[in-house]
Amino acid sequence: MVGALLASLALAGFVECDPTEAANLVIEARIEPNRAPVSHPELIPGLALASEHVEPRARAAIQELCAAGSLSLDPSDQWADAGWTVRAFVLRSVQKRGCALHDRGVALWVVAREGQAPRYGLRGTLPETRTPIGACDTTPSWRQEEVLGGEGTSARLVVQSVIDDGQVRESAVVVREASPEGWRESVVVAPAPDSLLGQGDGPRMTITETGGELLVVAWADRHTVDGACQAVPGQTVWRRREGAWAPVTGREAVALLAERGLWRLTGQEGWLVILTLADEDEMELLRTRTERLERNVGKPVIVLHSAQFPELNPGFTIATLHPFATKDEATTALKRFRGFRGFRVLRARRAYVKRAWTPEDPCAD
Repeated sequence: MVGALLASLALAGFVECDPTEAANLVIEARIEPNRAPVSHPELIPGLALASEHVEPRARAAIQELCAAGSLSLDPSDQWADAGWTVRAFVLRSVQKRGCALHDRGVALWVVAREGQAPRYGLRGTLPETRTPIGACDTTPSWRQEEVLGGEGTSARLVVQSVIDDGQVRESAVVVREASPEGWRESVVVAPAPDSLLGQGDGPRMTITETGGELLVVAWADRHTVDGACQAVPGQTVWRRREGAWAPVTGREAVALLAERGLWRLTGQEGWLVILTLADEDEMELLRTRTERLERNVGKPVIVLHSAQFPELNPGFTIATLHPFATKDEATTALKRFRGFRGFRVLRARRAYVKRAWTPEDPCAD
């Protein structure tokens, strides 16, 4: 009897907000609590309100929407790792006001961990949207999002926008991350570049994880002048610093990408002042020399595998200054350093300038 009742409620799109009813159904139907988000997600609002393990802001958001009524619950992102799973659901309330339907919603998450009670939280609040009915002079608005990078992984880059009467009212690029503490969203850029909204010029953006660190990169920027596409040199890399995403630009950003072999995500040529080199298997030996090199040249020195770059001969590790955007800049830097006594002591007069890569042309497509 209880099983038939649960099945009928699910088919009807029922959402249970009453904490007592939701808790009783789980007990009577012998539903494993950590399985409820999979087998009976319609119970999530009530189970969250009945739980001691729910974020206060999630509790308040659920109570507000449940009081409004006319609810729906839809699955969103999910991620599973060793010993835990996190799922997100969008809870919505639709109300008719005047001649339009007004839609409010929140994104909730549920963490299931082996041997522990489920935990509930709030990923974010969705902007209100509206849908005119019939001959209504109210303008329509709706929300949309697109995954730019990391789809199917635990960290995704997402562009979100709200369209109001055919125009973008608000937008943002966010990082959405899964962890045993739930789904979290962090804004990287707001508003989002026009290129990511299908409305004009601007860069591409993606997210990548390398060396245990997440990086968000904007590159391949372009703009149109008198009907002609022009590449915009440069790139921006965001990395997490003290809980926030901080942008890195210029040669520091290029060096960050080059060290990780991500030259394809740069928006400039990569010209290197190669100070010294060693065999491919002598990376650690070369690293020990970089501190002395940095003291003598007074600039940061990085160590790279030559095989990672298309215009370098493979089989070497190289110590180089941060990459330059042009041959002239690199040559000028080399001439300036050759005048330093410390540079001569290191026999760096053997240093030379070499292009490591040529970037993708953002106007080619």
